[in-house]
Amino acid sequence: MTKLNQFCSDCKAKIESICQNKNQCLILGFGIIVLIVVVFATISTDSTRLRNEAKSAVEKGDLKHAEQVLQRSYEIDKARFGAQDPRSGADLAKLGSVYRQEGKLSEAEQTLKQSIDIQQKSMRPQLLALSESLIGLGNVYADQGRYELAEDHLRQALSIREDNLEPGHLDIAEAENSLGKLYFSASAYPEAEALYKEALQIYEKPVDKTTGAESIKAADVRSNLASLYFVQGKFSQAEPLFKWSLAIYQKSRPGSLDLANSLNNLGEFYRAQKRYGDAEPLFIQALGIYKKVSGNESTYVANASNNLGLLYRQQGKFTEAEQLYKRAIAIYEKQGTNADRLSVLLRNYAELLATTGRMSEAMSLEQRANSLIARR
Repeated sequence: MTKLNQFCSDCKAKIESICQNKNQCLILGFGIIVLIVVVFATISTDSTRLRNEAKSAVEKGDLKHAEQVLQRSYEIDKARFGAQDPRSGADLAKLGSVYRQEGKLSEAEQTLKQSIDIQQKSMRPQLLALSESLIGLGNVYADQGRYELAEDHLRQALSIREDNLEPGHLDIAEAENSLGKLYFSASAYPEAEALYKEALQIYEKPVDKTTGAESIKAADVRSNLASLYFVQGKFSQAEPLFKWSLAIYQKSRPGSLDLANSLNNLGEFYRAQKRYGDAEPLFIQALGIYKKVSGNESTYVANASNNLGLLYRQQGKFTEAEQLYKRAIAIYEKQGTNADRLSVLLRNYAELLATTGRMSEAMSLEQRANSLIARR
């Protein structure tokens, strides 16, 4: 029984012994309530007073007294709030600092580690919520071609999750996949591959209904890994991953952006190998989904239009290709946020113009593309 409980029990016994009627008991009862409030107020200020006393002792060089006072402050806060409360952690942080000044480095290390553990646990929900926002904004920066900002945000999010979650947690895999996509966009292929493989290893384990070898999450990473192998010319590794992902999206996400992305990626794979007959229906289907899901003015539509335009140019369908290039460029011009992507589209259109003998127009577009890159 705590001293406060013992105090209350003693008071109750005293009241019962002296009460003569209900009115007396009510009056005395009210007095006890006031007294208990005063007792709690005294306890709540005790640790604050002790911390201030310890600060004064440190300033005077009386470290031994500061140590003793902070130990009492910690015991008070631990008894009232619990050993894992941030206020107890704050007491330990101050105590650890005093230990260090006393040269008690082993005690200082142990105490400060305990303080950090308490503070991290108390901050964990907020930190994990912060990591979600960091990933969201990092992905936006990546879409805008602002890779340095994107990397800062995504690496910070991954670090928070690695520090606050168990190894192999699904949220760590999400952060790894996002950072991997950024590195892929920035042509940092070894870094991207390592992150994709780590994320895939986590997602393939059947932890819940969203994971496992046939899950959407595993399909997302396989598709990303396939794209990575594709741009590196590792076609035999890329094709089965593309097809595997597409089959899962067709089954589980019909009409979705995921399906459209998968169709587009496999179409681009076939186009690069001059399998035009296989590529065209995939591009057309992807473009239709993009328009329906994200609207006619989205960057998804612009990218798919560019890819289909490349295919038509290679097939000699120059009129159809030009219309698609113009649409893609107009969308990115309106967005005004991704100079890198716009410069690529301008160069693609310039190549078409040069192929059809319109050299003056082609040179003008090339100069504009170069200017965009120079202003980054």
